[in-house]
Amino acid sequence: MSEQECVAEHPPGSREDGAVENTGRPLKEGDHGPYGELAGRTLADGLAFPFMPSLAALLDRAEQLKGAPLTEEQVLRVRDAALVVVTPADVASATEAERGYAEVDRANPWASWQAIREGGRQAEA
Repeated sequence: MSEQECVAEHPPGSREDGAVENTGRPLKEGDHGPYGELAGRTLADGLAFPFMPSLAALLDRAEQLKGAPLTEEQVLRVRDAALVVVTPADVASATEAERGYAEVDRANPWASWQAIREGGRQAEA
């Protein structure tokens, strides 16, 4: 992910307050793109959209590059720019389980990232 992607103001479909509006057709298996663009679309039962690579790994790498902890705004920017891929929910669960470390809660990324960092379970980027 480029530095420009990390510092994008607000991705399409994302409001300044962080909420995401429904901006398009329902998601189907194989759809992919930045979380900030897809999060507002309807996701059918049985599907999920995991981060690829994991959001924990992306945030860990962003902190390594910065040389300091990310701010809440930076965490949200990384989340919104991070790639997600629509897959069957069981495949998404298996992928996340195989990683062997906690994933960041997409709905509450700041608090979730702080808990992961404090627990010392940062992902290897």
